[in-house]
Amino acid sequence: MLSNLEFPYVKRFRFDFLEIECFSECDWEPHLLLDAGVEREMMDDKIMTIDRDLTCDRIVADSDGLICEVSANDQQSGEIDRFRIYLFKEQKDFMKDWEQSTYREQIMLKGFYVGHHFGAPAYYKLFDDAMVFVTTDPNRIVWSFAVKYLLTVKSIQHGWLHLKAGAIEWNGRAILLLGRGGSGKTVLIEEMCKEKAKLVSNTHACVQGKMVSGMKTKVRYRENGTERFVDPREWLNGRVTNNRLEISAIFWVQYRTDDVVNIAPLNADVLYHNAKLFSEAICNWELKEDIVDYFHNDMEQVARTMHVLDSGLKELCNTIPAYYLNVNIHNPKARESVIKLLDQLIH
Repeated sequence: MLSNLEFPYVKRFRFDFLEIECFSECDWEPHLLLDAGVEREMMDDKIMTIDRDLTCDRIVADSDGLICEVSANDQQSGEIDRFRIYLFKEQKDFMKDWEQSTYREQIMLKGFYVGHHFGAPAYYKLFDDAMVFVTTDPNRIVWSFAVKYLLTVKSIQHGWLHLKAGAIEWNGRAILLLGRGGSGKTVLIEEMCKEKAKLVSNTHACVQGKMVSGMKTKVRYRENGTERFVDPREWLNGRVTNNRLEISAIFWVQYRTDDVVNIAPLNADVLYHNAKLFSEAICNWELKEDIVDYFHNDMEQVARTMHVLDSGLKELCNTIPAYYLNVNIHNPKARESVIKLLDQLIH
């Protein structure tokens, strides 16, 4: 569609069933985008071709030091959807006849991106295989809306359930971490990765049956009263995995500051209703208008899709053991209790 245009800044990242090329006129700092192991930055419109037969965990792309990671189980992922995001500094002549017909296209003109994320007014147009934005803040647009929308829609297309969730690998299996915003999932991930865990996901997890794949984003990290965005590999000293893993348990995380250790089995119905509010992508990120537009206002199709997603979430909550983790993970007794539970769950 826009292949004849030249873009000085190109990024590409890949997640299981989805690969996104992001073309931009805007110079950006990538602190709000994906981690460096998945994201590749290419200058002067250098496009890197990925060999689909690769089985290695890491390859060096070229002499410029560009790094590409390909999970060994990428071969099992089937066809990968390729999607393009175009970021412009100002509107172009060829955009003049494009109407803003969807809810999101219209509301972005007022500076509302998604959920509680807002900023400078942005021009947005959605096509079947591409998004076009005119924006002064490409980082925020891509991070706050584009990735969330694309993962949600592509998960629906491929039969996955997109969740706002953390996940860690422990002894070759996954633990899914759910909870409210600010509930301590990130702290729990950090502390368990100081033991023998590896990061699977810190924000975006896609679940199919009992399997989970995780997309990793830069981590908002507070240190000595200041805030910065850290690559997960830097944050966790390389303890990161791109593997698709079987889920052994779900933890509903709620951080506390005292020394009381409250770890208990969690009722599946209680887990489901809370996960519906705080973990299911459409509900949590307020994407319902986008889903209705995606299905062209077809109420029956929307209902069928939401039923499938709801059934998948119920099945997840009813078939996988769940625990309420209300602890101060920095407390030695709490830490020992969590590690003991992990070892019991995954031998």
